[in-house]
Amino acid sequence: MEAPSYADEIVRTFRDVNPHVSPVVPPRPDPASSGGPASLSRVAQAGGAISQLLVHPSFVPFEQLFRKLPEQGVFTATAERNFSFELGAFRIPQQMAFVLLDYSFNIHRLSGAAAGDTVPIENQRLATLLGYDVKISETRKGNLLFELDPQPIEATQQAFAPNQTGGIILNAAPPTAPGIVPAFPSGSGPQPATPSQFAAANFQRSASPAGPGLSLLPQRPGRQGARDVPFTFVAYENQVVSFSVVIFKPIPIPLAFFEVDAAGMLVPQNLLADMYEGMRPSTSPGGGR
Repeated sequence: MEAPSYADEIVRTFRDVNPHVSPVVPPRPDPASSGGPASLSRVAQAGGAISQLLVHPSFVPFEQLFRKLPEQGVFTATAERNFSFELGAFRIPQQMAFVLLDYSFNIHRLSGAAAGDTVPIENQRLATLLGYDVKISETRKGNLLFELDPQPIEATQQAFAPNQTGGIILNAAPPTAPGIVPAFPSGSGPQPATPSQFAAANFQRSASPAGPGLSLLPQRPGRQGARDVPFTFVAYENQVVSFSVVIFKPIPIPLAFFEVDAAGMLVPQNLLADMYEGMRPSTSPGGGR
């Protein structure tokens, strides 16, 4: 005699608990829905793993390398009189979008071994003397704060400091006129600036001729942001991607040239818009858009 199935047990239990309900035998589950790993369908892409390495012809690989010779201002810059210059820039073609995937700044010095021979300087050397700026049509992407000029240690922890907006010092009393919303939460009036805030404000002011202030990128080979996550900046048609150098203290060694290497993809704008639409996160509880 065949042992009762799990579905038969469910039906019997339901009848025992609900004798007044007319018996309805549910359909047996489809064998495919209760199959094991051997019954799963497997899909193999044409070409195997090489299909993941192919680039569609609509995506045009793009890379540009810029190098600039140093001038006298590189060796005479001060905190009050920065020396800044554009290291390189390019304009995006019509009906195209540029996806910036990676960039790197570097500085080469004379090797001393032979005439015209150069070598890259050591990693993060001159890090307290200069910085870099990356902009798309004069717009700086990202939320950045870099203390390129080391700050003194504070007795008060920065996490509990009243103001951590670099270079902005609260020194005005909150408005008290009727109908005006106070600029500060109830019971928290303006607080005196700490020494490190004054130092940060001073440095931001010293770097202000070029605009970046505390957003000035440090001297290092890598790009901004976390190393292990995807990185993309997008520039659209007629927008200009520019890379600049800001020197706020004199460079004490002879240099051969400054360098920036930018790489990414040129993609048709309508194709990129479709890709963004397909990856747009869901905002409704039901999973719709």
